[in-house]
Amino acid sequence: MTKKAAVPINDGKADSGIAGSSIPKTDDPVHIVPNEQMTIMDLPKKELNEEEKKLIDDAARLGNTYEKSTEFIHSNINIVMEVARHLHIICNYKLYRLHYDTFEEYVEEEFNYTRGRAYQLTRAYDIAEYINNKLGPTVLTTEPQCRELLRLRIYKDDEHEDEQQTQEARLALVKKILEEHKTAKTSVIAKKVDKELKAVHEKRVQAKSVDKYKTEIQSTVARLQKKITDILSSKEWSDNERKKMKVVAIQELKKILKSLK
Repeated sequence: MTKKAAVPINDGKADSGIAGSSIPKTDDPVHIVPNEQMTIMDLPKKELNEEEKKLIDDAARLGNTYEKSTEFIHSNINIVMEVARHLHIICNYKLYRLHYDTFEEYVEEEFNYTRGRAYQLTRAYDIAEYINNKLGPTVLTTEPQCRELLRLRIYKDDEHEDEQQTQEARLALVKKILEEHKTAKTSVIAKKVDKELKAVHEKRVQAKSVDKYKTEIQSTVARLQKKITDILSSKEWSDNERKKMKVVAIQELKKILKSLK
């Protein structure tokens, strides 16, 4: 196997080679840096399925390749949002499958990244790209901004995250921040996210409480209905008396409904 030494970290002005992105270059410091110089090796090819082949072909048509993104990350490891962009491409188009079985194996072997850190970066890219496409290319420019917004998540009833609603909630929050502060600084976002998370938590707790008591109310109403039905169906009443008891039952139920209003 031949090895090619990784290019030293540059000054942050390298061309990303990806058209149409709304994320500008940044010099934000990386939070996990490889402990030693990594190498790009001539790795054996992996056997690909049809879906993986199609994704890789799609990436190539857009000018994105495994080699280009991997070498760019090695050479520009400190330009965090640019690294995040290329990791997103590698993951989304499954370019890692050319030489690795999993994305986790790829980032660990190539860059000494943990699985959590790699996905944190790819999700940061997702957030920045989504919001910058909506609000302008320079709204979110650093990974810490996006990392704060990652904390804001909207969940479905089954506790799984609703990705579309979550992105829309983040977009709405950033819009509000820009209206109030004209800037989306990390400190401002952090404060607003904290406030928003408390509100979301309260809504979830309230929703759970409502579900709990809704069940209790339904059970209570069912018991009351059975009790009234049992009373009215008693053989002790004549037809005339039963009619009078029905009137009483209806009147009392109306009083309950009125009191609830």
